[in-house]
Amino acid sequence: MLKTISLSLLLIAVIFSCKNTKTESSETETININIPPADNSKADFITDAQYVFLDSEVPIGSISRLLVVKNKFIIHDALTHQVHCFNFKGAHLFSIKHQGRGKGEYAKITDIAINEDNQQIAILDTRSQRVLLYSLANGEFQNFFPLEFRPTQLAYSNNYYYFNNPFSFNYPDSNTFHYTIIKTTNKGKVQDKFIPTDKRLASLRSIPNKAFYYGEELLFIDRYSHQIKKIASSNIKNRFTLNFPSSERFHQALNKVISNKSHEAFDQENIAYGINQIANTTSHVSFSYTKNNRQHYVIFNKQTRDVLYHKSLTYKFTEQLIARNIPLFHFPQSTYNNQFISVIQPTLIKKYIVPQNPHLKKMTDKQLLQKFLSVSINDNPVIAFYNFSFE
Repeated sequence: MLKTISLSLLLIAVIFSCKNTKTESSETETININIPPADNSKADFITDAQYVFLDSEVPIGSISRLLVVKNKFIIHDALTHQVHCFNFKGAHLFSIKHQGRGKGEYAKITDIAINEDNQQIAILDTRSQRVLLYSLANGEFQNFFPLEFRPTQLAYSNNYYYFNNPFSFNYPDSNTFHYTIIKTTNKGKVQDKFIPTDKRLASLRSIPNKAFYYGEELLFIDRYSHQIKKIASSNIKNRFTLNFPSSERFHQALNKVISNKSHEAFDQENIAYGINQIANTTSHVSFSYTKNNRQHYVIFNKQTRDVLYHKSLTYKFTEQLIARNIPLFHFPQSTYNNQFISVIQPTLIKKYIVPQNPHLKKMTDKQLLQKFLSVSINDNPVIAFYNFSFE
């Protein structure tokens, strides 16, 4: 009898524990996102927006990566091979512009990351096979470490660097680094390697998308993949699987792309590829993809598992948004503190936010309106923070 009671109590304890403990498997659950064949969108879904007008005394040519940390924007300008830092008021704080071959100099900036543990900006210089480290406080050079391999991008998370290493042809004499992701310590010592390189794809030199994306989780997507992976402390797991109407024909088209060394087969056969601009919060994930030479944009609700926005337009300009002091919405490229971030180019602002537009009278924030109207074509982009609400 006593044995029966003990077993019953044990069973109750196990059931109670299962109901109240969030397991590791639930935290790393793979979510399937089914992309509808047709466009769809609610009229207006932005609940609020905040804008930062960057100081234009230090011009930005082309933003390759925008990182946000401790109320600072860290911007990689791919056109000038410089890194610029602005605060949340838009004021310029410092720049890193040390292109050269000397101490503290880089041949070319391939990518950047933020090492929050050491309060450093990490610059990947693939051409010189090294990572240079600069102070996050003032941009001063501090140190560097060499690399044994030739990656194309980098990220930082939980005391480790992660490198995207898609091209096996860089190592013709050894397969030691024939892996897509390489994990190293803060000093560049290799700790682990993930995802063996597909040698067939190595002949395709193009890199159609960024590999690493920051947000609620550090995410990674391989070239020509429809699976977005999560980089955890000890492993890499599938986080989102994107199911397109054309997914069944993807690999057949990919074989033609590899044979012809051209993306034309994707476009000719109406195949989705080139997943990009992944932004992830606790409630939503957004991304873009290419089909028929056009970019398409998706916003997915992770709670309801619904695709809430699917359009080939990257921006929205409506009377309803204007009345909510949102003169222009641009599709997000990143996240910070569970908000989506987008970069609005001055060319787009000058096209839609003009004095002769009668709808702009509906804006109650006249100061914000005046700031937008005063933007010139040569100014730096405007950084926007958004929240989404689909009810």
